[in-house]
Amino acid sequence: MEDAIENIKPGKSPGIDEITSEIVKDLGRTGTISLEQIFNKEIEEEMAKAILTDNSGCNVRREDSKADKYPDLWQF
Repeated sequence: MEDAIENIKPGKSPGIDEITSEIVKDLGRTGTISLEQIFNKEIEEEMAKAILTDNSGCNVRREDSKADKYPDLWQF
């Protein structure tokens, strides 16, 4: 993460969040760790969604799953 931040080119346009490359570079060690935790959490959530909605023939639920009885509780 630190290498990626170090290699960010200055003066790039911010994204929809309006965070510029300069802001990211000025985060310091604590900010970098926090940003890494946010990214990792997002990756974990997206992976979980992909696994639960996988249509490749891998059934991640049992036949008698509560998700079948209460489908609204298992929606993302």
